[in-house]
Amino acid sequence: MMMALFGLFGLCALLGAKFMLLAKILWTKDCTGISGKTQVLYGIVFATRYLDIVTTYYTYPINVSLTRISFTVLTYCIVLSIFFFYSDSYQIKYDKFRIELLILPCIVLSLLANYGFDVVEVFWAFSVYLESVAILPQVYMVTRAKRVENIVYYYVSVLSVHKVFVIMEAIYRFYLNEHYDRISLAAGIVQLMFYCDFFLREVPLGDDLDKLETAQPQQQVPLTEADERRAAKEAEAARSAAANDELREVVLTPTALERDNERVAVVTPGDHREATATNEASVRT
Repeated sequence: MMMALFGLFGLCALLGAKFMLLAKILWTKDCTGISGKTQVLYGIVFATRYLDIVTTYYTYPINVSLTRISFTVLTYCIVLSIFFFYSDSYQIKYDKFRIELLILPCIVLSLLANYGFDVVEVFWAFSVYLESVAILPQVYMVTRAKRVENIVYYYVSVLSVHKVFVIMEAIYRFYLNEHYDRISLAAGIVQLMFYCDFFLREVPLGDDLDKLETAQPQQQVPLTEADERRAAKEAEAARSAAANDELREVVLTPTALERDNERVAVVTPGDHREATATNEASVRT
């Protein structure tokens, strides 16, 4: 009974994480902060793990088949949303992790450590190993962006809950001396360690960072000597331009000086001599 509950809670947590992430993307039409490469890895995980559903679907209960199909469909809907539907908000400049460095070692490990050397067993082992490291591109993206979006934080939290239930189920089986999956247990512990590394990184949440930037005024960057000289030159150029504008307001004509619509008579040298002669004649008279 306890094993069934652990398995059920684990599946519900994984399904809820996928549905929550896809609903957020579709509702906001934004995939900021979400690693497309992590979702591609999860798509490969589910495609290879549930490979037998195509050939032996009739051996599984309908609810198991529907659950597996739901995981796969939700994951590939997330991938399509990130890379095609809402690719304009995808932060590809931060999502630079080389996933081939994860896929190739997992292929080699699945060939060396598996429960049977046939196609289905090898692909299943490969999916388990790849799932344990699929979160690394997301961790790398968060580290480069220096912020983690709230939905990503909640998504990884629910994935952690899923993995905790999977590990608890394996430990409970071991306690009852029943058969337990050693590969899944070891890979689950490694995966849980990567989740802990994600939470231990000192990266602020998106909302907290926005509030902090809003509360604190932007600090002025001190100017260098070159900046000060450039500013002084720009100020001098502005003053010269203002002085030129003032001079342009004064228009000289042959007979008058016009400034701001006021006309001021201009006394020429000839006019001055005439006025002087007139004054002298009046004095003699």
